[in-house]
Amino acid sequence: MQAALPSDALRVGFFSSRSVSRGTSTSRRGLTFLAVLFVLLGPAVASAQVLEPGDELELRIPGAKAKTVILGADGTLDLESYGSVAIGGKSVEGARDALRKHLAQYLKNAGTVQLKLIAAGRLVLVTGKVTKPGMVKVAKTDDLWQAINKAGGPADGADLTRVVVARKLPGAEPIETSYNVAAYLAGSRSVQLPIVQTGDTVFVPSGAGLDASPGAVFLSDDAVSNKVFV
Repeated sequence: MQAALPSDALRVGFFSSRSVSRGTSTSRRGLTFLAVLFVLLGPAVASAQVLEPGDELELRIPGAKAKTVILGADGTLDLESYGSVAIGGKSVEGARDALRKHLAQYLKNAGTVQLKLIAAGRLVLVTGKVTKPGMVKVAKTDDLWQAINKAGGPADGADLTRVVVARKLPGAEPIETSYNVAAYLAGSRSVQLPIVQTGDTVFVPSGAGLDASPGAVFLSDDAVSNKVFV
């Protein structure tokens, strides 16, 4: 049975192609800064439930082609010349109404704007010794090992005995927990891997140690606040 941990960010442009920022190796000291507070949203299955970062949406605006977007962790859609609108924490219907209200400033037929959930998902930042570090989309049932694999799997020199998961809680400092993934893969019953959550930062260290990962990059406060990943 998998254990959940006790209870980072993209802006998606409607008029620009969807992009997933690339991550990079970092040290444990950088995890606190990488664990940016995500707008926690729930699955949009019924009107009483809400969207979650990583959800795939289809947006139809009058006069433009339908666009498929991934909801960013800040819960905001960037509409370029039409500004931006926050839909974090809203149901699909509530998000659609917010879009219509916002676009009414620019369009006479804003009442025809449509928003549809295509697929639910979560966004997790995987850094360190993995093949393709960066923001990855995971399923709601994916655990730590599955998240690592969606970042291309561990790279040469990865130390799977102390993989760190940093989770930012509302109004609290990030919680960092280390997991012996190697022991889990070897069949140890004493090791349970958490289901990853939107906003988690996963760091796979090198065998040389957490603070000896080559090419380590520390993000500035500005980079974090602007959701910029290098």
